[in-house]
Amino acid sequence: MANILIVGSGGRESALEWKLNEEGHTVWTAPGNGGSTNRMGIKESDFTAIGDFSEQKAIDLVVVGPEAPLAAGITDRLRSKGIRVFGPTKEAAQLEASKVFAYELMEKAGIPTPSSAVFSSITDAADYLRRSWKEGEKEYVIKADGLAQGKGVFVPDTLEEALDDLVTMHEKLPTASERFLISRRVYGPEVSVLAFVDGKDYVLLPASQDHKRIGRRASGLVPYGRGDVGKNTGGMGAYAPTPLFYHESEVANGIIGPVIERMNARKTPYGGILYLGLMITDEGPQVLEFNVRFGDPEIQAVLPLLDSSLYEAMERTVEGKLSGYHLRTKPKHAVNVVLASGGYPDKYTKGYPISGLEEAEFMPDVFVFHAGTERNDEGLEFYTAGGRVLSVTGLGVTLESAQKRAYEAVEKIRFQDWYYRVDIAETGIEHLDLLDSMPKPSGFPKVLP
Repeated sequence: MANILIVGSGGRESALEWKLNEEGHTVWTAPGNGGSTNRMGIKESDFTAIGDFSEQKAIDLVVVGPEAPLAAGITDRLRSKGIRVFGPTKEAAQLEASKVFAYELMEKAGIPTPSSAVFSSITDAADYLRRSWKEGEKEYVIKADGLAQGKGVFVPDTLEEALDDLVTMHEKLPTASERFLISRRVYGPEVSVLAFVDGKDYVLLPASQDHKRIGRRASGLVPYGRGDVGKNTGGMGAYAPTPLFYHESEVANGIIGPVIERMNARKTPYGGILYLGLMITDEGPQVLEFNVRFGDPEIQAVLPLLDSSLYEAMERTVEGKLSGYHLRTKPKHAVNVVLASGGYPDKYTKGYPISGLEEAEFMPDVFVFHAGTERNDEGLEFYTAGGRVLSVTGLGVTLESAQKRAYEAVEKIRFQDWYYRVDIAETGIEHLDLLDSMPKPSGFPKVLP
């Protein structure tokens, strides 16, 4: 069994810890959260302390959860000390750290993505938007170039909103928005696809669908992208697998393969998890964004479905041995619901006691992952300590039963001013007829010579 250090403190890291503990490994977390066991008082930005701890404890693998340490070069720093790390280098992490970098790479590689214009001036961008609206082009998405914790994308419906969003972006995200994109707005279901990538080969995990807006969809079927309301968040829930994704070969040959080739051509090979944020348009999948780590909350829905060893998949990725490897998954569905503090993604209050955790955790086919939580000094009571507080996953043989199980568990839990969406997975349930037409898994796709 391996000795593993997980860097990070959210629901994603809680899910990774659960899975690796289940496999029998010894897992440490830095800094972890209220639900973590072997929790170290080390900040995720303290690379020196992380390196020293890894050497002292003879850590076999450091697993980096969040994007910020990867973008800051934690992989490069630890590998220079001979420590194995699951996660891309600083250069490769630009796929997420810079929207402009990712867009320019996709343009050169011929990867389908909405057409965009790059700006560094609010004035120039405002003039561009005014001209576009006047000429009848009125649907755009504004994206900050740098990391923004899931809050750097603005989807205005009017010119006035677009101009306000430019100002808001620069006021709230001054560093991340020194450059920014204005992209054509496209429509279709959004799907998240995660792949283990070792610089040459890759293996796909079950596709999932995230729910990013704070508000729930309108009742009944509505055009994709027009039913969710409110601000974008880091994610309010997810389900997997999604019947809305049956484009494995298009993604393999048209997106992941070209990304690997292009990164190798730049001499910045990609290794780790590659997250594709896709929109399934009438013309096929288009890339909205790349992430360079496990998605949160997507991985909280995907990991409970994994019947293979997570550690083996990560180890093979680090060692460049994914060729011919297959992942096994359970013949079930998973629905994850995020419980958030009232006011999130803006201002919210911390320190409220949480009740009902044990009752929910002991339910069969239920997994409760901690995110923004802390324990009291005795370690017996939990309190809210973040915007996204808990992440609850239910399993079922059908998507409907998984959804029912998740919400039954959610109803056991309470804390003041809590908030959650009541419609996670409804989009998938409404379109379950598509499952019958989905291609069967074709095994490991080979796209490189």
